[in-house]
Amino acid sequence: MFVFAIAVLPPFGEIVDVSFSAHMLQHMLLTMVSAPLLAYAWPLMYRGSEPSRFMLALNKLTRPAAALITSAVGIWVWHIPQLYDIALENEFLHTLEHVVFLFAFIVFWRPLMNNRAVGGYLKSNEGRVLYLTIGMFTTGLLAAYITFAKHLIYMHYAPLEVGVRSPLVDQQLGGAYMLVIGTIAMVAAILLTLRDDP
Repeated sequence: MFVFAIAVLPPFGEIVDVSFSAHMLQHMLLTMVSAPLLAYAWPLMYRGSEPSRFMLALNKLTRPAAALITSAVGIWVWHIPQLYDIALENEFLHTLEHVVFLFAFIVFWRPLMNNRAVGGYLKSNEGRVLYLTIGMFTTGLLAAYITFAKHLIYMHYAPLEVGVRSPLVDQQLGGAYMLVIGTIAMVAAILLTLRDDP
């Protein structure tokens, strides 16, 4: 929650309105740092010894196929140019975007977790490596599209200059942040998985 607060509160939370690359760094903090930590703490969200019906429903959503679909839809939908631009102009939608990212990636990371209280759904190293590889591919495609685009995708930033960078260069930098940080996080998770006992 501390990482989440750093990502969304001033001054970082205000820079995203003028810099796409800063916005992508914010998203990486939410999805690749805060979300896995909260996914690991999932059982701590229970009240009492028995999980609520709500938590049981969420646990069903963290089955691998459902989790992959949830995270992919969550990140791809909010990067549709029109929706992305509208969200930057509307505080409620912008907050909702961040909640969706955090939720979708808590769900994504949860099948991998085993903190001895409630185990994740993926029990074998092979299954976890395949799961992470698919996740890296689905988010990496979006990051690559943004990084290598030759035109401005998000028109909110069109009239803005970020220091000496043009909006297009800043967009490409943001895509590169997504690609590099996301890949590092997924590869690190794969390496940790390979060290883990099945």
